[in-house]
Amino acid sequence: MAIGKSFGENNQLQFAMSRRVQRPDYSDLNPFRVFRDPLLYYEGNPNLRPELTQNFVISHVFKGKYTSALNYSKTKDVMTWITGQIDAINTTFESPQNLKNLINYGLSFTGQTDYFKWWNATNFVNVYRNEYNGEGEIGIFSNSMTSFSFNSQNSFKAGKGYSFELNGYLNSKSVYGTGIEKAYYVISIAGQKTLLKDKANVKLLLNDVFQSSQFRQFTRYQNIDMNSHVNVDGRRLILSFSYRFGNPFAIKERKTDNGDIQNRVKWNF
Repeated sequence: MAIGKSFGENNQLQFAMSRRVQRPDYSDLNPFRVFRDPLLYYEGNPNLRPELTQNFVISHVFKGKYTSALNYSKTKDVMTWITGQIDAINTTFESPQNLKNLINYGLSFTGQTDYFKWWNATNFVNVYRNEYNGEGEIGIFSNSMTSFSFNSQNSFKAGKGYSFELNGYLNSKSVYGTGIEKAYYVISIAGQKTLLKDKANVKLLLNDVFQSSQFRQFTRYQNIDMNSHVNVDGRRLILSFSYRFGNPFAIKERKTDNGDIQNRVKWNF
């Protein structure tokens, strides 16, 4: 549900409220163990319950370019991967479990700015707080932190059909379940050239220039003292070519009633 009201030509205020049900993925329900090494394994949880989220957002749009939003959400039975340990055999395991709830609230700002005729940018900053609370299989538990993220997309026109892009993303230290995820950033650059009377486009993209999208997490909970570092190979050099033939044919999308089932299937290769 959403309602909005305009105040003059430059200001628009909107309130939105929604409820969402998220069901477990089939892989999260699979009880079979997958060993990453002799002392660590993953296993699904066939007893996972769906999570229910209630979300409230108040937003303000100024001149159609600048949007500020205040949000609050509460997720009941939030599904989270939890780390545990079997002391007798000195083995650590991770499995998805339902925590009591996750409360998230924060303030965000999005701005589209033309610094010069040849340089325009879209910037997004979000300051938020996550509060996890749990009880039951993992005992009485709470973990919370205030974090922020920043995303900047910049486009530069160089003339004669040339243009360039510089994009950056930064996420501060944040909480996830019983763990703490360390800060990380990603920088990507691209250059492109239009050809054949602007019908064709050649683009060269280098994603994650410094290979900085590393997943680092540490857990200090009960008898767990664990540090994780997943070295993600996110750096890619991509050369693409596109050509527009026009759109003489209209293709009608066919919808089926199995969309929810398809969304819950994860393919691992």
